[in-house]
Amino acid sequence: MFYSDYLPERPKIALEDLIIISNAIQLCNEGYSFYRFAITQADDQIIKNFYRSMANAKQHLVEELTYECSMEQLSELNGDTNQWTFISVARNCYHELSLALNTESQSEAIHQMTHLEQQVLERLKKATQSLKHPALAQLLASRVASIQMTHDNLAELITD
Repeated sequence: MFYSDYLPERPKIALEDLIIISNAIQLCNEGYSFYRFAITQADDQIIKNFYRSMANAKQHLVEELTYECSMEQLSELNGDTNQWTFISVARNCYHELSLALNTESQSEAIHQMTHLEQQVLERLKKATQSLKHPALAQLLASRVASIQMTHDNLAELITD
């Protein structure tokens, strides 16, 4: 007997929910990568702390969703994820923002970042509403709330 034989079996998650979760994970991984890079580019400690907070919020979302939807369930999707077109839009925006961190004023890049993150939040909130699995919906909603709080802190930073 193995230790895993004593663990309760995870409930099967419907394909539609797995697709939503897979897309949410991909979207947050894009953001996480951007914010980890942005930390290295920032001189201001307050801005670095914001980037770190946003990276951590996205990382926690990815870790918790990945834990709840075991990798074997997610890997069953293979290429059949019906990837949100918004993921490629966000990927391009994060890439452009990465370039902007080096060339444009910090405030302009932060303004663009705020706009992008608002779109990401809207997409994640829609995903939460679309989930049929109540525990996953609750988990995603709580993590989206963390990202929203971090986003709101940035909005306050801009207006100060």
